[in-house]
Amino acid sequence: MVWAVSHFSALPPALLTPGPSEARPLKDACGRHLTVLAGQPSDPSYADAANCTLDALLAEGEAAKFSPAQSDHKRGGFPAVNAGVLYGQGHTIPAVVDLGCHGPMVHRLLQNPHIQRIASYMSCRCSPHPLVSVESFS
Repeated sequence: MVWAVSHFSALPPALLTPGPSEARPLKDACGRHLTVLAGQPSDPSYADAANCTLDALLAEGEAAKFSPAQSDHKRGGFPAVNAGVLYGQGHTIPAVVDLGCHGPMVHRLLQNPHIQRIASYMSCRCSPHPLVSVESFS
């Protein structure tokens, strides 16, 4: 199921507004995580970083020219590329995912300082025991 804005607007406002030290996951009917509502630091430049991240993702997605088959991900009508290390599900040793022709795109996105900032913030917010204050990502 693809969640639209109307799905979120039908939820109680208290559910959509996490507290300053709280991350709130949203799951689908199968229990898969769709997203995490985690707020943002109280720093106006964080919103700029989010906008720059969106611009980078849209530009790279357009340039990647994903095939129709690649654009139909199990969680929605959008492309997704696996990146990282595989281990389990039959693998007996860890292996790095082969990114194929999308490797350069993934590397550019992972080197983007705006994406790194948001990823660091989310890692902290979703950690059960954050070691640093979320405000340190401001």
